[in-house]
Amino acid sequence: MASYQHRHHGTGGKSSIGDILAPAHGIREQQMRRGVQPRDHARENRMAIREQQLRNRERKHEEVAQAQQPFKMQQFRNIQSKLKSDTEDRVEKSKLRLDTARMKENMTRPSNSPEAKRNSPVDGSKPRQFLKRGTLNQRQAESRAANYARAEPSPRKAMGSGKAAVPSRTTVARLAPRQSKNFVSENRSEATQMKAARKQEVDPSQRHENFGNVPAYLQDRKAQWAEDEARRKAEARDPDCPAGMTLMADEERLDTLRILNDSEKETQALLFKMPMRVTTPSMVKKKNDLEAKLKEIEAAKKIFSRPKVYVAE
Repeated sequence: MASYQHRHHGTGGKSSIGDILAPAHGIREQQMRRGVQPRDHARENRMAIREQQLRNRERKHEEVAQAQQPFKMQQFRNIQSKLKSDTEDRVEKSKLRLDTARMKENMTRPSNSPEAKRNSPVDGSKPRQFLKRGTLNQRQAESRAANYARAEPSPRKAMGSGKAAVPSRTTVARLAPRQSKNFVSENRSEATQMKAARKQEVDPSQRHENFGNVPAYLQDRKAQWAEDEARRKAEARDPDCPAGMTLMADEERLDTLRILNDSEKETQALLFKMPMRVTTPSMVKKKNDLEAKLKEIEAAKKIFSRPKVYVAE
């Protein structure tokens, strides 16, 4: 019997048949059947939202409070206001003067007053000050008055105030009366009347014999520069010259052109001496050779008639 109960009621006192007949709907119901209180996530979320709202509200209040504070630079935030300190000093000095006046009044009070007789000793020594209400403030006032009387004046007060007194309306100097002067017209008239500066003439006796001439060393240097430039241009490679070619000299080009002209004339003369009708093969071959030679000469003349002629190196 015990083994049966252990097998079928070992999980929270519920049997397998009961779980089948009344199944649990969800994990939360299963936790409740096991005796575990499930967490209320909705409530926790609401509480978290409220706490966040509260923090946001406090942060906004702090920002508004900081924004309402007047702007103050970082190096002056921990420095007390000079006006406030001066006001406090004036209030303290006024209190001190009042306490000093009261003390003097007590000292000048006649000795036959009831209070003086009450405080005066029998043997005629210094009157005794009994502890009574208000004597502490009086003693403090007397001490402050004595210290104030012994204190030396500050150097600033001894020398006087650093700022000069503001002048009154009657002491202010009046402005100089305005002058009706037209500066533009005056400048124009001065410019028209202005004379050009004369060039300083040099005494001829002080001039040397080569005055006004270019020195000889400058002329020699210019000539040398011209020769160097001509040599550089002659030795410089023509940028239009193809690789493996060289520029033919003008004298050589003109000599070649003259030779071509002479050869053309000779060939034309030989061609003109031939008969109009050529029938034999030898004469036909000779005529064809002369015409081909004329064509070659004409092509060569076109080439050597150019300003630049490039030949193989």
